[in-house]
Amino acid sequence: MGNIYSEVGRSLNAKSRNDLEASTSAMYRAVDLFDSTAESLIDQKLKKFLGQRTVLRSVLR
Repeated sequence: MGNIYSEVGRSLNAKSRNDLEASTSAMYRAVDLFDSTAESLIDQKLKKFLGQRTVLRSVLR
């Protein structure tokens, strides 16, 4: 999460300097980091959920 906030900070700092290119680049990096973090969290929770499903199936057999 720290990397996300760093990119958000870079984007805001660049925006305050009227550096649109740097601000936009940092914003896109922040969004990409948000997306990859969300995917990772979803994958972890999905694996845990499917693991519980597997346990349930083995118990019910």
